[in-house]
Amino acid sequence: MNKPIGIIFIVLGTIGIAWFGYHYMQDAHTYRFLGADVVVAEGDYAPIIASTVMLCAGLLLLKVNKWFKKS
Repeated sequence: MNKPIGIIFIVLGTIGIAWFGYHYMQDAHTYRFLGADVVVAEGDYAPIIASTVMLCAGLLLLKVNKWFKKS
């Protein structure tokens, strides 16, 4: 039962990181300061963190499934 849930979490986490990461970078603004380009991101990073946690949870579920199959 853990394997399908883990795979779903991995897929949704990866899609979430790509989607929210793209939108986070779209909210970034570039300024010139002393001859250098400075990028200031004003997006919300909470969805990226949530997607990363979901991805890690999916990987953990797959790993736990393999640990219990060995014993």
